[in-house]
Amino acid sequence: MTFRTRTNLELAILELLNLMGATRIARVYETFADRFDHKHELMGKRHLELRWKNSIRQARRNLVWEGLVSRSARRGIWELTVKGKRLAILRSIPGDVQAIMDKIKARKGKR
Repeated sequence: MTFRTRTNLELAILELLNLMGATRIARVYETFADRFDHKHELMGKRHLELRWKNSIRQARRNLVWEGLVSRSARRGIWELTVKGKRLAILRSIPGDVQAIMDKIKARKGKR
């Protein structure tokens, strides 16, 4: 399975962190490496970074902004916040996950 949208990647990261708890970034990379098309594609001529690793970090940044993943004091360790754990639990219940994500984003926009 590849990630067609950033939302799919973000939800996969939430699921992984919910299952594993606090996780090193290297473990996140190992888990998702084979799920990207063009695995060896670099960001651009000036960036010596793999595009898929950048996508994972951007997805994490979005989850941090949404308050779902903590800004860990331990460098390289990712873990869910209480809000992220709640969403992971809701995600395990059949229903429209995208609607839940949209509601969270709408509430954040009202603040």
